[in-house]
Formats: sequence, C-alpha cells, structure tokens
Amino acid sequence: MIVVYIALFMVVIALIIAASKKGSSTDDKPSNAKSFETNLELDKALKVIIQFAQSSGYKVDDFDAEKSIVVLSDGTSLTSYGNIYPIFLSKKDESTTLIEVGIKSKFASTVSTGSLHDKCFNGIRTAIFAAS
Repeated sequence: MIVVYIALFMVVIALIIAASKKGSSTDDKPSNAKSFETNLELDKALKVIIQFAQSSGYKVDDFDAEKSIVVLSDGTSLTSYGNIYPIFLSKKDESTTLIEVGIKSKFASTVSTGSLHDKCFNGIRTAIFAAS
C-alpha cells in the first residue's frame, strides 16, 4: 500500500512541475518541427497565430516580435503533462513566410505527442489559410 502512495505522490509532484513550466523564445528549435509556407506578411502571420491561440485554448507563454517567435502551451490533464509549442517564423523570400511549429513535453513524456502536434499545426495552418 505504501508503494501506491509513493507512486501517487510522484505523479502529483510531476503534475505540479509540468503545470508551472513555461516555454521561452530563447529555447532552441525542436528537431520535430513541422513547417508550411504562406504568402501572408510576417507581422500579419504573427497576429493570426496569436488570435488562433487565444480563441483555441492555447496560452501564449512567450512572444518575441523581433525574432518572430511565438511560444504556445496547453494545460496539464489526467492524461498529459501538457506541451510547449514553439513557433518560428521567417521570410523565405519577398513574398513567402515560412512557419515552423515544434512540440516539447512540459515533463518527461512517455506517450506520443504526434496527434497533439498535428492538432496545433493544423489549427495554425487553417487560421493562416483563412486570413490569406
């Protein structure tokens, strides 16, 4: 029985740590970033991503307009410690903006984050398409 209490205590501590962790625009780009291109100007694309986050339940953890980086996160739940979604924007050429969306777990992840990454990526891509 004591083992159950210790395991439960460890899970609660992990959830507390994950809930308090925030993403930063100074973090490196994750290797698992998914990307797409748009014809929206960089400033407009940043605004669309922020509006998407605010209307979709994501939290804006950090924002650096000079580096064109937005860091979103989602919350912890009984099935997830939560994730951080760093988004990097850059000018590819005069008329094209490259948008890269990564994902990192807020705590040691033992489950695949693929569907959550897809959900955020597709939401951003759809919002950008609707604004173009």
